[in-house]
Amino acid sequence: MKSEGQIYIEEAVRKTSIEGKYDVIVCGGGPAGVAAAVKASRNGAEVLLLEKEGSLGGTWTNSLVTWLMDIDNKTGILEELVFGVRSMGSLYDRQNKDYSFGTEDMKYVMEQIVVRAGVTVCYHTLVVDVVLETIRQSGKDKPTVKGVITESKSGRKAFLAHIVVDATGDGDVAVLAGCGFDVGEAETQIVQPMSMQALICGLSPKEVRPWCLNYESIPGEAQQNFRELFERYKIPISYTMPVLIHLKGDLFSVSINHMYNVPCDDVCKITEATISARREILEALRKLAVEDKYWSRMIIVETSNTIGVREGRRIHGNYMITRQDIISGKHFEDGICEVTFNVDIHDAENGAWSDGGVSVRPYQIPLRSLIASDVYGMALAGRLICGDFYAHASYRVGGNVLKTGEAAGVLAALAVRTGRELDQIPFVEVQKRI
Repeated sequence: MKSEGQIYIEEAVRKTSIEGKYDVIVCGGGPAGVAAAVKASRNGAEVLLLEKEGSLGGTWTNSLVTWLMDIDNKTGILEELVFGVRSMGSLYDRQNKDYSFGTEDMKYVMEQIVVRAGVTVCYHTLVVDVVLETIRQSGKDKPTVKGVITESKSGRKAFLAHIVVDATGDGDVAVLAGCGFDVGEAETQIVQPMSMQALICGLSPKEVRPWCLNYESIPGEAQQNFRELFERYKIPISYTMPVLIHLKGDLFSVSINHMYNVPCDDVCKITEATISARREILEALRKLAVEDKYWSRMIIVETSNTIGVREGRRIHGNYMITRQDIISGKHFEDGICEVTFNVDIHDAENGAWSDGGVSVRPYQIPLRSLIASDVYGMALAGRLICGDFYAHASYRVGGNVLKTGEAAGVLAALAVRTGRELDQIPFVEVQKRI
């Protein structure tokens, strides 16, 4: 049939086999998803972790974002990760307590933590739908998430659970469940650019020190030096504050790319951005190796498999963290962690960095922002939690993302154990476990 110029096909009704039943299903194996799965399992839940890629770590590994931010005041699983990658010879720190790490070290450490926790992991698996059941509570009908439907090389399968945690980054599962969401800045709908990273080796840490973020003495100094290096040889790059990070040995990560106005839910535009980004990075680095003696020994190891998304959907929850909250340093009776990171807005057009005119005072993320408001049975973890454009630009970094995962995992396990809805769990019960 035809509708608004779009042609459709009608698929045959089919039965989907139920592959398994779990207490908690976590969708997405990035930092938030790993933390949610581990915490839920350690609190007595039987947990399934679904990941569309072939490794854990999300943006940290598959997108090669090798920099841990806003972690100095965080404990829990973060400490285990830091200890693990440091024991493998990774993790360089600097004065402001940010850290860099080797991606393969992080993959390994995350996998071992998850396996030891008894979590069932399923790679190469995409969630394509949710299992919903409508229940009536307080005189109102509200959908309840009862599981997910997946596609993989094993075919189409259903997995059922008491609680589903969306840790997909872009809120893919929550949207399938019918949750409302926001994207971009409220007035303009503009979203921050995506970026592709690269790993390189063969350089001497001593020789490239002036351009390396790990060793700068003044904030922004290394990035300015790095930008001027490309300008000296008239090499165009789309990110005006490029980043070089020393990981371990002679291994570095490089960020010189921005792809503008790419929606998180348009696979064709994401593909175009991926191809363009990879071309820009490889051509720029190869030219730099030809032009500059310090870079002549550089070997390009890889570009990221998945382009990095700064800003996707922000799912509607029981509380929205706002610009005013982060300006005032708001604390909540159900605060799960303290955020100290600044507002980090990458301009949607020219690659410049901005704090949006917002000066952040340390504030908290409330547990209510991790509970989907439009359905029962769904917790939220990671950058997709409920907040406005400015708050998201602050809390979306690693340390905070991990803590949202921990809180979501504990909350899910307690809901299963007590038979209550997520918003009926007393915060004190969650607080003492995260």
